[in-house]
Amino acid sequence: MLFEVRGCLLQDALKRRLSLVFSPLGFFVEGREFFGDGRALLFQGRYPDAALAFQRAKEVGSEDYENLGMAQLSLAQGNYDQAIAYLLKRSGGQKIAIDRYWLSAIYSAKGDREKALATMQEALALGFRDFAAVDGSPYFASMRSDPRFQQLLSRYRH
Repeated sequence: MLFEVRGCLLQDALKRRLSLVFSPLGFFVEGREFFGDGRALLFQGRYPDAALAFQRAKEVGSEDYENLGMAQLSLAQGNYDQAIAYLLKRSGGQKIAIDRYWLSAIYSAKGDREKALATMQEALALGFRDFAAVDGSPYFASMRSDPRFQQLLSRYRH
């Protein structure tokens, strides 16, 4: 990847951050930064590097970011039950909108329409409103033609 970030390649910048907890300037690197790095690596298809970034998030004190990232990585790899386990571990039994969205995506990808609808309903009731994410997600492709899914989304869009 050849994106410039302050005079160095993005790939080099990510490698440096993955190997350090403190930046060269002495600033503490937080879990959400490793999570962001992991997501970038995930989108590039660099799954082992993404897993490492998510694990580093835990090492600097954010098991929630590790579990959310590993759930997304597991989903991308088609390991649906493992993805669900990571999300349920993350929320500690609490219902969180973003977790319910990702559970819905996992259930949809897994082919479980009823659970996908139920967890999307929960996500929306908890305040999830990123309809661009829903519309653009390949995990909801099979749900888009379902009238119940269409009705559910339209109820909250406006």
